Amino acid sequence: MKFIQSLLCFTLMSLLSVCTAYAQEGEVSVNPEGKKAILKQGQPVTEYLFDEVTKFGNGLYVVVRDGKRGLVSEEGKQVTMTIYDRVEPLKNGKILVVMAGKTGILNADGTTLTPPKYDVLVMGTNGFSQVQVQGKLGLLNAYGQEIVHPEYDEVRPLKNGMTEVKRNKKIGYVGSSAQELLPPIYDDVRFLTNGRVELRRGSFLGYATSDLSTILVPAEFEKVTFLADGKAMVQKGGKTGYYSKTGIQLVPPIYDQARFFPDGKVYVTLNRKNGILTSEGKEFVPARYDNIRFERTHIIRAEINASRTVEYYTSQGTQYQSIEKFRNTTAGTFALAQRQGKFGLLDTMGVERIVCEYDTLTSIDSLGCFRAVKQAKAFLVNLDGTIRTTDSFDEIDVFVAQRARVKQGTLYGYIDIMGNIVIPIRYTLAERFTEQGQAIVKEAEQSITIDIMGNPIQVAIPSEKQ
Repeated sequence: MKFIQSLLCFTLMSLLSVCTAYAQEGEVSVNPEGKKAILKQGQPVTEYLFDEVTKFGNGLYVVVRDGKRGLVSEEGKQVTMTIYDRVEPLKNGKILVVMAGKTGILNADGTTLTPPKYDVLVMGTNGFSQVQVQGKLGLLNAYGQEIVHPEYDEVRPLKNGMTEVKRNKKIGYVGSSAQELLPPIYDDVRFLTNGRVELRRGSFLGYATSDLSTILVPAEFEKVTFLADGKAMVQKGGKTGYYSKTGIQLVPPIYDQARFFPDGKVYVTLNRKNGILTSEGKEFVPARYDNIRFERTHIIRAEINASRTVEYYTSQGTQYQSIEKFRNTTAGTFALAQRQGKFGLLDTMGVERIVCEYDTLTSIDSLGCFRAVKQAKAFLVNLDGTIRTTDSFDEIDVFVAQRARVKQGTLYGYIDIMGNIVIPIRYTLAERFTEQGQAIVKEAEQSITIDIMGNPIQVAIPSEKQ
């Protein structure tokens, strides 16, 4: 009887031992070998693989296996591999992980936000985290995103969304999207109340826009003066230049003086010689003249005293050897001009109405056109530059009685004022028409008198008595 009682007692103790081994520890179960599994509704949802299981929050568990940590969901789904040395919650809901001495950040659901690559990660009270790699500092925002790459000696987040950074004691700025707005090359950076940022490099001064997106003036100048229209006058070494209000260099800082005309052009002086720049800073009257003046709004006269040279420029910057006096015509006011040895016609705006491409150009006022010669061929050219003659000729004589003698090869004919051939080119000799409309021509060794239509006419021969 005692034996049976002892056997029953041993069996009961054994059963109690097994039940205790599989008893729940919260939502974790431990098997006889000491391995743990995660339970849900009393049933294991993972195998008994883990040395430790700790409830982490947000439906996750930290599990430990062979000394490495990972995350598993309450449904038993593996969220991360068990590869981390540390897994800790952060105040912003993110998860800090450490692997092989490098620190990274996971999202609240366990997905990787920043892989473990930092030597040090320190949470700040302002929501930013300072990180370090090989002694260089960077910055993470409140969401764990890297907004400053770890390459600086100092980092300081500002309220405007920028971060002041330093490298070798030089100041720079990084934007909220990790873009470097200012490289760390400045000794001082000051945000001014006028919407500009003052930049200093040693004794040199420059400026940027308040968001640092545009350098208005590079920090290369001894003095910077902003004008009422937003342009900046810069000075260095006694030389003057200009920048536009958007940071474009208008006038390189190489001139002794520079001043703007109302039309935007710039009058410059260099070594006591004068020139003119376009509003974009392009030199179109070189700074080599002693005197420059506007003869007309769009015509510039430039003089060199020593050689008594006079040259001309239009407001478009085209250079001419000579421009004659402007003359009024029924079609407008024009002047004969010479450019690179060729002649053409300018209007008062400085536009070539007849392109400078002719060897000679002679006005025919009565017809409102010009007699032009190009490559030994003669034409009639209208004031708008179009060719009036229907053909080219070796010679075009003056007009008399609305006819002009023309020559092609060795033969002569006549054209009218419209440039049309009205008397065929067939005569071996031909004279000009008289005011009465008669001309003597020679054909096949016979001389005849013709009218302006080319018809032979009878010429009265005085009698001997007369």
